[in-house]
Amino acid sequence: MFWIIKPKLAWKVSRPQWQQTNHGQRVSAVIGGHLIWFESSDIALTPAPEAFAQVMLIPALHQRRRLKIDSPLDAAWLANVEKVTKVFSSWWDYPASIPIDGASANNVARPHLPKRPEGCIAQMGPDPIVGRNAALCFSGGIDSFFSLLRGSAQFDNLIFVHGFDIRLDDATRMQAMASTLCQVASATGKRLIIVRTNLREHPLFRSTPWERTHGAALAAIGHLLAPEIRQLEIAASWPYPERYRWGSHWEIDPLWSASRTCIVGEITSDTRWDKLAALGGHPLVQQHLHVCWKNQTPTGNCSRCEKCVRTMVMLDATGHLNGSRVFAPAEPLADLLDALRTAPPHTTAQWLRVAGRVHSADVKHAIERLVYRSHAAISRKAI
Repeated sequence: MFWIIKPKLAWKVSRPQWQQTNHGQRVSAVIGGHLIWFESSDIALTPAPEAFAQVMLIPALHQRRRLKIDSPLDAAWLANVEKVTKVFSSWWDYPASIPIDGASANNVARPHLPKRPEGCIAQMGPDPIVGRNAALCFSGGIDSFFSLLRGSAQFDNLIFVHGFDIRLDDATRMQAMASTLCQVASATGKRLIIVRTNLREHPLFRSTPWERTHGAALAAIGHLLAPEIRQLEIAASWPYPERYRWGSHWEIDPLWSASRTCIVGEITSDTRWDKLAALGGHPLVQQHLHVCWKNQTPTGNCSRCEKCVRTMVMLDATGHLNGSRVFAPAEPLADLLDALRTAPPHTTAQWLRVAGRVHSADVKHAIERLVYRSHAAISRKAI
């Protein structure tokens, strides 16, 4: 199917502005009449127009709108966006052409940058980017813990974005998360950088599922942190070579790179099970693993949402649940499984793999019932 995006259906993206605030440095732009800002007291931010264009690219494709950019954009970034747009077209039936108007390529000379590592699309100089100029997006989940403790990349910085998984007005939960992040950073000898943003509150950005937009949003932080941070790694959500259509993916993460910013999507064949089996007993993971996105408790994991239950089942099967200090199951795992209405479609195959590895027959049968309910719900929606 060929989609035509009419020029009049455009969202204007203003030239990004920089200012000093009580919370540190802030960069902002008005998009579609609504302000988007990013701020940090831990690092200098650059008002990179690529970051603002990037976070709105998928929503624009999703809504069949165009982006009218007031600022010139990096030529390397534009070339990569042309590639990633074609991937999204094949995944989600989006238009295959870049929906950007009025943005000439910015070919201004850039400072010397090191050579890209494997998988990075940005064109850079002769040496790899490591240490103080490299960073890992760190949420406290098993994927980012695996990249931190077992990954091959060398980086001195951990990046957490307040406003993505934790709402800006949720001070209690953020205070608990900040304590966790500080302890992990201190134990591993890393510098912690927290960036705050109202991006997820923007009405046009909210028009598209977070499952599709989160990878671009994470990678956009890398453009704002340049030139101090020149390489940003995003932990693998899916093992290679799986091609599940997801916003953060080994196939598309590097395609957000620009001439001064290298975005690295971790490539690993390790599944979530493999990662928990390898790291479930690690002291930092036992004390600080954070997987809950339902936010049903003031701090930490709720121990009853689908993702918490899935993680607890895998930890139990690998022998690590009893040592965990971050989960407090109030009922037997089989009962917690039966309390779940359904599992997200992208997790059912994972649940079936887990069912073949658990030791308890009650838990195995409860998993099978959950998968049956989930498939039945999908079938009902298709009718």
